[in-house]
Amino acid sequence: MDLSHTDDFKPHMTITEGQSGPDVNYDLLDEISRVSSTGSFHCEELAYIVPNERFRFEVAKTIPLTFTESR
Repeated sequence: MDLSHTDDFKPHMTITEGQSGPDVNYDLLDEISRVSSTGSFHCEELAYIVPNERFRFEVAKTIPLTFTESR
């Protein structure tokens, strides 16, 4: 398969918001700013997303993350 359009592609990670959860809008951003002043976020899983033959992105693999609280 000739994929010459990918010759200069550099693998990377993109962080997206709202892909599998609530819609990201001003109400959600206002709520987040009220409850979190540190700018951190909770991430339960990573999703490896790749384009299909029509260049529509689909989840290829989901990696659950487990967090433990430090004492």
